[in-house]
Amino acid sequence: MLIGKFCRVQEHEPDYDLYEGSIFVSEWRGLQVIISEVTAKIAEGHPDFVVSSLYQGEAYEIGAGWRRSSTKGKPYLSLQLDAPTLPAPIDCALIRQTIGDYNLVWSRDHRRDAELPASSEAHSPDHRASGTAR
Repeated sequence: MLIGKFCRVQEHEPDYDLYEGSIFVSEWRGLQVIISEVTAKIAEGHPDFVVSSLYQGEAYEIGAGWRRSSTKGKPYLSLQLDAPTLPAPIDCALIRQTIGDYNLVWSRDHRRDAELPASSEAHSPDHRASGTAR
């Protein structure tokens, strides 16, 4: 499911990644977001990116991201977004599109789906066809 649109900001150094865009899920409809690369990682496994929202000219951290590759070898950013207004963190992926912009996509956690009773599963939408990389 598409939950945001982003573009890579080209004004910065070629070895530094910065993305700007908007998220449009109910609680965050139209939220302006910056995904900026961490220039000095503390340790292996720590985030490669910080996700921040902009509010009245100030940036507030709302998540983190890691560089990943799909099973087909295509790079993407695995992001985890969280805030006090959310019931649980949102795991999503920033994926480059053929025209150069980036889509922020979300798919339901399949492990959670496996725990649903069969009757509930039959009525829940299947997001696995969205083609998101995990």
